[in-house]
Amino acid sequence: MGRSGRKRRLYQEAKLGSLLALDTLLSGLRRRVGRTLDGVVLLSGTVPIVDGQVIYGDAYELELADPRSRPRHPHPVRGAGPGKDPRG
Repeated sequence: MGRSGRKRRLYQEAKLGSLLALDTLLSGLRRRVGRTLDGVVLLSGTVPIVDGQVIYGDAYELELADPRSRPRHPHPVRGAGPGKDPRG
């Protein structure tokens, strides 16, 4: 549950393999830029939102899970909503 007391709900869900591999991203960028990537910053996207509705919250929780061995690794993330300074 978030700090605001709102109900938790699934926002995004995907397997790690659904993300593009770093080598794929970099080779595509090299083709488009046509030069060395020294000094280039790459901002990548993310997986789609489950229901397509953007949710602005002050806290999120991400979780990595291995479906074979079942360990779950939750990690709370305190975020900044629109117009809020993420440094507090």
